[in-house]
Amino acid sequence: MRMFALVALLSACGGAPETNPPETATEAEAMAETSAPTLDGLWRVTALGEQSFEPSERATIAFSPETGRVAGAAFCNRYAASYELSGDALSFGPAVGTKRGCAPELMALERTYLEALSTIDRIAIDGDTITLMANGAPLIRATR
Repeated sequence: MRMFALVALLSACGGAPETNPPETATEAEAMAETSAPTLDGLWRVTALGEQSFEPSERATIAFSPETGRVAGAAFCNRYAASYELSGDALSFGPAVGTKRGCAPELMALERTYLEALSTIDRIAIDGDTITLMANGAPLIRATR
């Protein structure tokens, strides 16, 4: 009898915890949101249009969902802007930045980068890579 009680007790305690499916659409949406990738944090630009780069601190974008702002490095200067995200629709407000001078090739990349940000209308997230697009064309790619 003691052996039976011990086996019953161990069986009751040793099972895997039950996970119940969501009962409502709201619960399902909440579960999906917690497992969805997040933009929060620093991303290093790896491509601008057709041009690819090694990830570095020269070109970055850091999203702050709490404030709805981005900030980063634009090849030469630092910049900041507001952003709005709804599903995969993404848009940026006007960027403000520092006014340092750099080599002409870096200034050209910076101009292209900031102009691209102003035209972005969609985002695709694939693991640790984001692709920022305008009219279906990928303009900026970045990785964590």
